[in-house]
Parts: sequence; structure tokens; C-alpha cells
Amino acid sequence: MVSPTDDGRPAGTRSDMPFSSWRGTVGIINPTMRPGATEEVIRLLPEGIGVIPLFLNIRRGARDEFAGAMPAYEQQVALLAEQACDLIHPAGAPPFMVLGLQAEARLIAAWEQKYRTTIFSVAANYVEKLKDLNERTNDGAT
Repeated sequence: MVSPTDDGRPAGTRSDMPFSSWRGTVGIINPTMRPGATEEVIRLLPEGIGVIPLFLNIRRGARDEFAGAMPAYEQQVALLAEQACDLIHPAGAPPFMVLGLQAEARLIAAWEQKYRTTIFSVAANYVEKLKDLNERTNDGAT
């Protein structure tokens, strides 16, 4: 029989194992199979932060493909939450832009509550930074 750890997970799961990610782990969900974004994030993170990259397979970049991507994103969010990621970043602006800012905010809040993990999207991060700068309007494109 496997005995549970102090946090309720079975012994031998990720939280018991020694890792080089002693500062925490970030899970990233990239919308495409293209290289580049994960490497950029890794270069920006301080030593001791582990990264678990997952990928969707968005290929065409069409609106219908973006609109149908949320179930796949949630599946990957759930997988990263199972791995006890401290922060989950579903990357890619267009799939979330299709939702609109308020619907995206509601979705992220629902995921955070359901998976008990901090989750941030590109737009949410952008909006927070604009608030920090006391910006009221900003034109941007992706």
C-alpha cells in the first residue's frame, strides 16, 4: 500500500521527488507545435524554475480553429494541475481573443477555482500591466 504525503497525494508522486525546480514549476500550453516560445520563456525565468511545456496542434490559424480550441486547452490545464504546477500559462493570444476579454476572464477564473492553481493568459497579463501603468486605452495587434 502506498502511504499518502502530507499534502494528500500518494507517496512517489511529483511532490516527493527531488527536482532541480526548487523554486517552483511553470506549465505552458503552446497553441502550435512551433518552436521558439518555450525557449524564450525559459531564458527569462530565474534558475530553479522548472518548465513543463505542452502543445496543442493548431495548424491553420483560422477563426473556427481558435474558437474550438478551449476544450483542448482545458484538457492540458487539467494535466498540468495534476503535475502540481505552481503557475499555468495557456499561451497564444488569438484563441482567447475570439472569446473576448470578459469571457476570457470568466474562463480563467473558473479554471483557477476548478484546478486550484494560478493561471494567466496573455491578455490577462497585458491588462494587469496596463492597469499598473494607469493606462486607459491602448492599441495593439497580434
